[in-house]
Amino acid sequence: MNYKRILIGSMISLCSFGCTAQSDVTNTSDKEKSAVTYDEDDYFETYDNATPIDLNNQNNDMTIQEAGTYLLSGSLQGTITITVKQTETVRLVLNNVDIQANDSAAIHCTQAKKLIISLPEGTMNTLSDAQDYTDTSENAPSSTIFAQDDLTINGTGTLHVKGNKNDGIISKDTLKLMEGSYEITALDNGIVGRDYLYVRDGVYHMNVGKDGLKANYDKDDTKGDVIIENGSFDITSENDGIQAERALSIYGGSFQIVSGGGNENASTSANANQPGGFGRWNFEKNDNTETETPSAKGIKSSADLMIYDGVFNFDCSDDCIHANANVTVKGGEFTLLSGDDGIHADGTLSIEGGVVDVKKSYEGLEGSDVIIQAGDIAIVSMDDGINAAGGSDEETTQPSMDHFRAGNNTLQILGGTIHVDADGDGIDSNGEIIMEEGTLVIFGPSDNGNGAIDYEKSFMINGGTMIAVGFSGMAQGISQDSAQNAIMFNIPSQKADTLVYLSDANGNVLLGVQPTKAYDNIVISSAKLKDQSTYVLYCGGNSAEVNDAGIMESNIQGGEKCEEATISQRMTTVKESKGAQMDQRFDQSMGDGEMPQNGKPIQNDEEPPFDKEPPQF
Repeated sequence: MNYKRILIGSMISLCSFGCTAQSDVTNTSDKEKSAVTYDEDDYFETYDNATPIDLNNQNNDMTIQEAGTYLLSGSLQGTITITVKQTETVRLVLNNVDIQANDSAAIHCTQAKKLIISLPEGTMNTLSDAQDYTDTSENAPSSTIFAQDDLTINGTGTLHVKGNKNDGIISKDTLKLMEGSYEITALDNGIVGRDYLYVRDGVYHMNVGKDGLKANYDKDDTKGDVIIENGSFDITSENDGIQAERALSIYGGSFQIVSGGGNENASTSANANQPGGFGRWNFEKNDNTETETPSAKGIKSSADLMIYDGVFNFDCSDDCIHANANVTVKGGEFTLLSGDDGIHADGTLSIEGGVVDVKKSYEGLEGSDVIIQAGDIAIVSMDDGINAAGGSDEETTQPSMDHFRAGNNTLQILGGTIHVDADGDGIDSNGEIIMEEGTLVIFGPSDNGNGAIDYEKSFMINGGTMIAVGFSGMAQGISQDSAQNAIMFNIPSQKADTLVYLSDANGNVLLGVQPTKAYDNIVISSAKLKDQSTYVLYCGGNSAEVNDAGIMESNIQGGEKCEEATISQRMTTVKESKGAQMDQRFDQSMGDGEMPQNGKPIQNDEEPPFDKEPPQF
């Protein structure tokens, strides 16, 4: 049907729709700043030569079969179908339309080079699909807006999309969202660009039954990317907030994501499922049946995940940030509440800047290797604060714990400010720990089953400042080959919130902290610790000055002397920790259950050499 010919009498109404220059036009300098190469027609342009269509004059479904620009207004009970040559482009300019489909999608592009939907400034447009579709073929639509080919949406107007059947918006090729304001509710996914999803800007409010935004093509390892350059995102999703089948890159924007019901609905609950591979947790078995529980992460990629900037507020039942390859954070502000990991990488997790506040997690930061070069990082965790271990979510043992193998994993701290409050190990590496610069404060476990510091091979500290506070049952210090001195103090147990600080022999305060948990072990390393010098540890007192890392360096008053130490080697220990005593007893096992104490075998009726209960493993 030739709508240009039929609607020629409606040209008078065209000018009333605003065919003069629009404020939506993007200038050339803006176009040049993109990380994505966009076509000229992806940007909003005027529509002086548009063909007007008054939807109120249409009966049920309508079809567009010629390329061109069409200005739509009014209401329609039916579907707009676009079918043109694969070399042709159709542009729909929505001017306060209301389209309610009867038995299919609201807008269905079956064939075109590209469909462009424009939202002029100040317009309010509503689209809703049917609950049941009559077309159930393989290529049938499955969303309110459905395009078999490329789809671009531009303009600064508002688009309300309701996905009654499945998804909100789908492009089976490349989907580009240039700007606009979106209100999307959907039974399944909100926005899907199968091959690629590019978001230039816009405001997105979404409440969906599965994933919020995604690219899901998994048959070609060059496709499935999501790139977000800016925008404001408020997403409530039962599954992942944002998901890329391949790489995910975020250059900026504001992100408010609640996935899987939030951290209170965590996968770490007593009867929860084990974490699974990409896109899922493991199976829940009931009455000899298996039910797959979907992934509920904040943002997720099956390849690399890059974050350059942005503001991120996540509340997730699963990982807040997850990649099956590498995660790189170059900047941004993060407030994360997770039922599993704050940030997880199966490969390398690298933080090069930004402010990362993991307010709740099972494990805070986790990767095969973890590299922290800069940034301000705070972590609260039920298990390890920072964990460098080899493996992935796909290997599982116990519920809520990722399965990792011991190996040559490395945790590197090259700068930044890090504060860890962990119920498990504060920092943990299945291989090495290396610290060159920065500040590290650890409030570790308040029991003997974990340590503030845990490593398999070595902990080389060559610079920076570290204070690790915990219990002595599994306590470890630094390696003797380190370039910087450290002291480990084993002291009588102190209550939570009891200040502890170190001074030199002349009473000059060097540094201190106020742990939030009970403790009896402290490891301190600083460039201020000099060879053959004596230092005194005090417990108690008060201080009014705390720096950004939570360290007190001056104006400390009161307290009682706990221990004194003279630096005699790189790792100077005041009294052996219970963990060291336990290791010695096992290493020097005499057989028949008898182990030595200071070279003397322990008789079977003797008590073990601990002033408290032995550590629980």
